[in-house]
Amino acid sequence: MVMQRKLTMDYDGNVRVYSRKNMSENWYVSWQVISDTCIIHGVCGANSTCSYDPKKGKKCSCLPGYKVKNHSDFSSGCEPMFDFTCNRSESTFLKLNGFELYGYDKYFVQNSTYKNCESLCLQDCNCMGFQYKYEEGQNIFKCYTKLQLLNGRHSPSFVGTAHT
Repeated sequence: MVMQRKLTMDYDGNVRVYSRKNMSENWYVSWQVISDTCIIHGVCGANSTCSYDPKKGKKCSCLPGYKVKNHSDFSSGCEPMFDFTCNRSESTFLKLNGFELYGYDKYFVQNSTYKNCESLCLQDCNCMGFQYKYEEGQNIFKCYTKLQLLNGRHSPSFVGTAHT
């Protein structure tokens, strides 16, 4: 009996080695370049978050107020369950502690207050939310306004909040 292996680049952009002991068995992932698949860009689509468990793999979830676009393909992301208008006087943001939204920053402001960060987003009809993060080594707060809510991740070790 000879162990069979194949090397593939899968739909999510991750390179994996699949193995099986004989032709009648199913292939299983024996190795992959990126073990935490949540760090693959856009893996869960827009308006969603990704959590990773080494035993169960990745799990995609919609941000609060959003629903899955396509249940058979989560990479399509989530769509709002509300009407998005540019009437910012009525807009509020939902605070998500320990959530990070990576990429698609329109503005980046160092040493910003929360109120300044919120105002910057409210003044821009294209702003979908913002990331407010404390940089411990620099002892300052940083503001990132978002054109898209993509690459969401929850991490207890992340010292910051997402506001959607």
